[in-house]
Amino acid sequence: MNLPAIQPWPRRSGFTLLEVMLAVAVAAFVLVAINGVFFGGLQLRNRATRTFEEALPLERTLNLLRRDLAGIVPPRGLLSGALQTSGSRVLELGQVSPDFHTATGALTDRHPWSEVQRVAYLLVDPGSREAAGQDLVRSVRRNLLAPVEDTPEWQRLLGGVERLDFSYYDGSQWRTDWDSTIEEIPLPAAIRVELQLAAPGNRGELPPLIELVVPLPVDGRTNTLSAAEGGGGR
Repeated sequence: MNLPAIQPWPRRSGFTLLEVMLAVAVAAFVLVAINGVFFGGLQLRNRATRTFEEALPLERTLNLLRRDLAGIVPPRGLLSGALQTSGSRVLELGQVSPDFHTATGALTDRHPWSEVQRVAYLLVDPGSREAAGQDLVRSVRRNLLAPVEDTPEWQRLLGGVERLDFSYYDGSQWRTDWDSTIEEIPLPAAIRVELQLAAPGNRGELPPLIELVVPLPVDGRTNTLSAAEGGGGR
């Protein structure tokens, strides 16, 4: 009796359990590596964005300071007053700069006056107790011919300021005081601004001091010709 031949068990294509576990482990390792790279890139992006956002108000403040100082008009004029670091006039609370009469105003429907405006810089307490340092504020008066002095417009420029100092170069040395009513040359040759930011969180070392020097192209003297002293020429 001939028995039928036994057919071999058909082989099916597929993966063994060990192969599947190995593939899952490799995929998990790759995903972990990709996640680390992505997380590092995200942190770098957030850090760069935060640095840019923090530097933007500072850059804007320095540009405004540079424009205001470079645009100072001579003190002997209808729309310009004396450049005095101290005087009988009561300064605004927290004012750290003298009044600068500067030709940086823009003519608008709301401000139909001359481009000359009176600018001052103040340090005021921040709104939050947790904030470090003080807020730097720019005070602007546009209508300089008003019969009654108008209320200034306050522009908050920068937070976290420790101090803001101005000094004046008379041609030979830097001075902390200036009075154009008694100086031979009403305007200094240059004005220096020193801006010290507060330490973050009121702890740790202070950031490096920021120094801005703005030369003044005019000395503020009258351009009226005067007769020469001494013997005249033939």
